[in-house]
Amino acid sequence: MAIAFVNTATASFGSAAASLALPATSLTTGDDIIIDVCLLDTTKSVSSITDTAGNTYTQLAAVNNGTGVRIEKWGKHNATGNAANIVTVSFSGNTACAIESTQFSGSTGFGNTGTATGTNAGPRAFATSQDANSWVQVGFAISGASTDTISALLGNLRGSKVDASAGSIPEIASADNTNGAGLCGIDSSVLLNVNTDKWAAAAVELRTGSTGSTYADYTGRLPVDGTPLATDERLINVKEPLAFSSASTPTPASGQLWPI
Repeated sequence: MAIAFVNTATASFGSAAASLALPATSLTTGDDIIIDVCLLDTTKSVSSITDTAGNTYTQLAAVNNGTGVRIEKWGKHNATGNAANIVTVSFSGNTACAIESTQFSGSTGFGNTGTATGTNAGPRAFATSQDANSWVQVGFAISGASTDTISALLGNLRGSKVDASAGSIPEIASADNTNGAGLCGIDSSVLLNVNTDKWAAAAVELRTGSTGSTYADYTGRLPVDGTPLATDERLINVKEPLAFSSASTPTPASGQLWPI
């Protein structure tokens, strides 16, 4: 099944707030939902994310750009759906903030992540793709100005929110790249004209391949007594318990391994 963008929602608050809720959106069972959070007080962080459907969110990435702006990226794979799902983000303390949710279908799970920061025009971030048809989604947080205009640069701009209220100006935006290239970027008129406001970005891969556990791998280490391995033998390092229908306890001779 191919990955597809479903919907997005944004909200912002230029004055300090302890929590912020997104407008209701339709969340389909089995889809992935990503929450990008902009905080202008970098001493604060996300303390919890809840929604109407009762999903549990996991932090995927986070980064500060000095004391100017912080972004956190949270997500839920294979979400429980709700026709009017409201996401509420709570913080460790009051902060000017902006948040965005993006929903995708067809992903097999979250993969690699990446972060970036700067003051330069054309903010961008990268996550290494593991699958030929994977997507990379990037959230952008900007400490900007109420006159800012955000537009697409690399990939598809899905949503953006510039707080126009008095005081601090938190901005949030997201973009995704559908060709497995891994790089996304946006244009910000504030950064283009002033080049001093700070941005922070967090990327995550939406995978199309297997994301299951690897139960064993090959290793170059020797048996415990140091006996060299033959060319047709390997030592297996078991990464997590395997279930067998019956248990056995073989006792090989010193240095002996079974060919595989």
